[in-house]
Amino acid sequence: MAIRQYFNALLFIGATIVPWLLVFLGTQSAYWSGTIASNWLPAKISLLFGSIIGIYCISSFPVKSGVRQTVVVCVGSLVLVVSLFWLALMTSCANGDCL
Repeated sequence: MAIRQYFNALLFIGATIVPWLLVFLGTQSAYWSGTIASNWLPAKISLLFGSIIGIYCISSFPVKSGVRQTVVVCVGSLVLVVSLFWLALMTSCANGDCL
């Protein structure tokens, strides 16, 4: 049972912290290199990879029912993608490039 708890903890970390860290570092790297995030390809790639990793981890959550699994994946993916875009926007705003 302890191995399953560690696996669930790794899925949670993979669905939350890893995508957020990827998007933050990808967006922030644009400003570290002296350009803006909208012109920086790694910022867009990090947003795409963060979304893919997060949605994969969300879809791997152990849920007993097929209907509940569908709801968890749909709602979790929506919340994740919106939060990643919000994080990229707030990172840009923190560097003086807000809207």
